[in-house]
Amino acid sequence: MTDQWRTGLPDGPDFVLACVEDDRGRRTVIRASYARKYELVSNPESVDENCDYHEEQDEYYVPEGWYESNEFEEVNWHVEGAVVAWMPLPVPPGEEELTDGK
Repeated sequence: MTDQWRTGLPDGPDFVLACVEDDRGRRTVIRASYARKYELVSNPESVDENCDYHEEQDEYYVPEGWYESNEFEEVNWHVEGAVVAWMPLPVPPGEEELTDGK
C-alpha cells in the first residue's frame, strides 16, 4: 500500500480516505467507499424514488456513488460534494508506533 492520493475510482468497494470538496472549494477528508450499481443494498426504511430496484433479486439498492461510513459500517451516508481524490486507509499503528503527541 502507498499513501499517495489518487483520482478516479477505487477497484472495489473497500473503504478509503476520500478528499471531498464542497461548493465553496473547501476540502475535508472522510472515510468512504464507492458503491457501484446494485452493489450496496438499501436499508428497507430508507427506500425512496432514488433507489435502484433489481427485479431478479427483489432488492432495492442505493444509487451508484460515494458513501461515507464511519463507526458503524451498516450506516452509509451519501457524500454531498465532489470526491476529488482518494487513498487506501492506513494500517492501524502498533503500540510501539504510538507517541504522546509531542
